[in-house]
Amino acid sequence: MSHRVCEDCGEEFRPEIERCSDCGGRLVAPSALAPSGSSEEEAAADEAAVQALATVFVSSQITQLVPLADCLREKGIAFRLVEEMGDRERGTARYSLRVGEADRERALREVAPLIDSETEAGLLAAVESRFEDSGRYGRCPACDAEIPEGAHECPDCGLAVAGEPDAQERS
Repeated sequence: MSHRVCEDCGEEFRPEIERCSDCGGRLVAPSALAPSGSSEEEAAADEAAVQALATVFVSSQITQLVPLADCLREKGIAFRLVEEMGDRERGTARYSLRVGEADRERALREVAPLIDSETEAGLLAAVESRFEDSGRYGRCPACDAEIPEGAHECPDCGLAVAGEPDAQERS
């Protein structure tokens, strides 16, 4: 066995490690996390189900999502941690915390104090708090830094705030 994976947060560890140092979760072989005998149709259905979930928070550092996931678990709100390619050229990933559309507002209310200590518990915050009508973030939802037009990450904390750069932008 070359490595073990945390069944809660997905962090990888050497085979002799027993517990995740990030979240305390149990470590298992990577094959234990993958559905056994999963067909292409099942994989496509799972991907479609993930895409239908509402995003609560996005970060390039999975450790930022652990306290939010713990909060949702304590409140009984089902969620998924999703790893996506953040920047193909640099090989970086970004992670999103997603919930069902019916749980979206409640989840945002619950995690808001963990994201922005200035926000009252009854107000919605998280991902949507800094999203502008123009379809981009003007300020970072994690650290409140100003985000330049066209940026895909926060210049201060590195939070992924947009999808992969267009091919034209890379040229």
